[in-house]
Amino acid sequence: MRFLALLVCFTLSLVLAGCGQATHPAIATTDISKNRTDAPVAEAIRIHSRIAEDARINGDRATEKAAYEEILAVAPGNLGAILGLANLAGKSGAAEREIEFLTRAITITDKAETRLALAEAYKKLGHYRRARHHFAIGLALEPDNPAHRADYALVLVKLGEKDRAIHEIDRALDHNGAGLRERRLQAQIYKLAGHREGALIAFAASGLGEFAKPAETRVMDEDLGAKPGKQVQQKENSKPSAKNRKNIATTVRIQLGAFRNPENV
Repeated sequence: MRFLALLVCFTLSLVLAGCGQATHPAIATTDISKNRTDAPVAEAIRIHSRIAEDARINGDRATEKAAYEEILAVAPGNLGAILGLANLAGKSGAAEREIEFLTRAITITDKAETRLALAEAYKKLGHYRRARHHFAIGLALEPDNPAHRADYALVLVKLGEKDRAIHEIDRALDHNGAGLRERRLQAQIYKLAGHREGALIAFAASGLGEFAKPAETRVMDEDLGAKPGKQVQQKENSKPSAKNRKNIATTVRIQLGAFRNPENV
């Protein structure tokens, strides 16, 4: 979401910048030949940026993509167009192309949102070492980001760095912005790291809390190697019933008792 917001800001700035140059022809540099060369480029950027923005709002990805490509044809280093194409590639599942554009964007300006988007793209492809590298840089630039920090912890546990993964997921949960998704990832990461008691406690905390929107409550089982179709999803603004809360609490108490006293099982 933050990456999309960054893209929108770049697109709007391009449109406004183009409008400024078009409506103020009296503002010129002393280099007349350069001004004549830049004016058609700025106008092309302004026109195609507006087309791209309208297409994005209307969900017309083909037109949006074509508009960004037109911008890059006259201004190969235009950051807004590069990020726009990266965003479209990510939405279409073309992670390799997304990585290509994001890497290109980083050479122009190194921002946390771009680094973290690049880390997520590498994570989708299973390139965990590269994902770890970019997560570390992105989170150093923007440490208060529980969602990406939780994904960083997931990458670390995939690489066998269990203690560090637990440290990072706990740090993510310490943030006020952490939600049910991060809590459930904490349970999964603790389980993968062999900390069954911690996993059960995290599970209890997520199961007994209020549920947020479906997109935020979906367990990322596909990231953890589970079979497709096993994702847990709750209805918007729903809560577990009193009976379910009691059952969850009882199950956790039994499981924790078995964990601490296996001879009783």
